[in-house]
Amino acid sequence: MFNVLKEEFKANTLKMQQIRAVHERKEKEIRDVYAPGKIPRFLHEEEKNYKSAMKKARLDAINQLNASVKKIESAQGGMDSHIDTALLTELNAISASGLGLTASELKNIGQKVLSSGSAICARKLIEIAEMSGIKLTMPDPDKARSVLYECAEELLDFYKHYDGTAKYKTNMSIDEGKYCFKLNGKFIDEHEKKFEAATSSNLNQTKKAVEEAEEDKKEKTLENALNEFRKMVSTEDVPEQKKSDAAEFVKAYNSKMNPSNMPQPQVAFMRPSPGVVSKRVPKPKARPDLTYNTADTPASTAAKELSQKMAARTE
Repeated sequence: MFNVLKEEFKANTLKMQQIRAVHERKEKEIRDVYAPGKIPRFLHEEEKNYKSAMKKARLDAINQLNASVKKIESAQGGMDSHIDTALLTELNAISASGLGLTASELKNIGQKVLSSGSAICARKLIEIAEMSGIKLTMPDPDKARSVLYECAEELLDFYKHYDGTAKYKTNMSIDEGKYCFKLNGKFIDEHEKKFEAATSSNLNQTKKAVEEAEEDKKEKTLENALNEFRKMVSTEDVPEQKKSDAAEFVKAYNSKMNPSNMPQPQVAFMRPSPGVVSKRVPKPKARPDLTYNTADTPASTAAKELSQKMAARTE
């Protein structure tokens, strides 16, 4: 779904580069053709035309970005905050048992969770997967939207500040140079990978396909639809964490000072309930303000007036 953002980025970047190239060519013509006394006035006029054209290009790009983000975020569905009580009870029972699940078992239960559309059940299953030493990836609309918004903010910043310079120059400032390094669009690819792992854009269609295949009793169609479910649930082993030297020292010290045969005081009310793990759910990222204020600020107005006065004096 990020292909639209990539295509727009490429087209808008090219447009800004063309505006810059035309501007530089006209500046050279002014210096080559006009008398020294008239050059400042004509350069001032050309600078105004360049900034006006670039402002329009920026505004067009940001309006395009806004429309594309709305289209992509509206496609996120199929998962919400409702609770599938029966499924959550089953998941809690698995968690409380302390028995780890295999990747195959997690995938099978993952399909049931996707069918339920319960984001809460999905979070519980991911927690069980972590306890089993397996990283489970499932559609998460909130996470997908957060990644989309992060990408949109980067694009917005680029469109607001990129000046159309096609190649990096050694005399550029850090702020100027960073936009040249983004011209290859790889930063969009990085966001796209994260988005594809979390997007639920095709979840509703897959659910509908499964239901229709079950009603029509078409085994081949049903198998194809179920395969789409399986693709949305992926697993990988979680690498073992490297042991901390400090933690090992503390462990050895405690063993020496408190031998295992000595009874250790326990405070019952501080013990967590079986199978309950306290976790803070990250708050979904808020939608960024994808607007571009084209109004002149007091500082820019004063600078414009000063530039006009300087140009008038040279005439």
